[in-house]
Amino acid sequence: MNQKNGWNIKQVFLVVIVIVIAVYFRIYLLKLAGYSFDIGTFIKWADKTRELGIIGIYNRANAVSIDYPPLIPLVTSWWLTFTRSIKLNDIYGFKLFPTFAELVLTAIALIYALKSNIRYKSLMLALIILQPATAFITSGWGQVDAIMTLVIILGFLATERNNYLATILFTIALLLKPQALIAIFVYLLWILFKKSIKQFLTQLLLGMVIVAIIGSAFIANGGNFFPILWDSVSRYPYISMNAFNFWWVLYGNKAFSLSDSLGGITPKIQGLTLFVAFLSPAIYYLKNKTRGQAEIFLVTSYAYLIFFTFLTQMHERYLYPAVALLPFAIMANKKVPVIYLVLSITLLINCFVILESAFPQFHYLFIQNLNLLGNWTRIIGVVNVAVAIYLMVYFALTSLGSKTK
Repeated sequence: MNQKNGWNIKQVFLVVIVIVIAVYFRIYLLKLAGYSFDIGTFIKWADKTRELGIIGIYNRANAVSIDYPPLIPLVTSWWLTFTRSIKLNDIYGFKLFPTFAELVLTAIALIYALKSNIRYKSLMLALIILQPATAFITSGWGQVDAIMTLVIILGFLATERNNYLATILFTIALLLKPQALIAIFVYLLWILFKKSIKQFLTQLLLGMVIVAIIGSAFIANGGNFFPILWDSVSRYPYISMNAFNFWWVLYGNKAFSLSDSLGGITPKIQGLTLFVAFLSPAIYYLKNKTRGQAEIFLVTSYAYLIFFTFLTQMHERYLYPAVALLPFAIMANKKVPVIYLVLSITLLINCFVILESAFPQFHYLFIQNLNLLGNWTRIIGVVNVAVAIYLMVYFALTSLGSKTK
């Protein structure tokens, strides 16, 4: 490639080196024990699915403690059947499942970024390839956020050609994790604002019918996963479940042990109020300024950011979709690459600190001498809040016809 086409030998060499580093980094993470409790839980659900059937694990009489919709345990059971057939260790074999999903997500993001016209493209591509934060959650921690996020991305990409396919994909995302509701909300608003109220009602009804049919089949056979969807907002009644967010800034690591439902105007209500207040300019922007997919991805990423930053009961990993969606928003705002870098750093630090605190596996002296949950972690929360404020101001000013520098 030559400079005229936007590339030179140094840029190609940089990307190749980053690919090598990224592959080595993921192999290193896959060999770690990861977050043993989470991984063991997913494996137990898969085993119970094979024993009792997917409907049976949602039958209270079988006493299976499960807090995910049916697609994760179902697909995990299929995946582990395969990995066991080729004699892979369960922990390593399971972690390959979300890792493959993230690799597909990364490949799609690379294609999207390659078609963009941004400055410092090679550096952006390098960050997308390496992406230590999402790799750490997927290949290191052993969590499944990449699977839901991949389906959400496919859903938004499908909106260009087929809303029915997009709605089916978003419904699948919901049956993977309840957090997909944030993306579904943005998607349906986009349909309402840019298509028609008829299309909005059609897609809303389609999604509801799919979930209702599947749910009814479960109920008719003694299982019920619906409580998992509507109880997800009250399952962990604490101010923060280790998320370095607004509440962590206020309370530090005490936020993990403080109820979010005490007092007159409870922290839970305060968080919801802040979330709605910060979301409002983005909705106005979506209605009046959004023209293409890049803006939709930016709004959705922002929605996940403020979901993580201001609501209570947040886990450290719930910033994952906000980071993973940003490469698809690089044409919406020239600051997106910087935001992508900053949130990648805060997400990595947050998840590294919590994993190492719960299941130590990085035996380095400087880590052992560091107070992992000390007051310094509040700075990470401040950065996340600052990014949320910047984007809120950007949406507000842009919607009013102004531009941020």
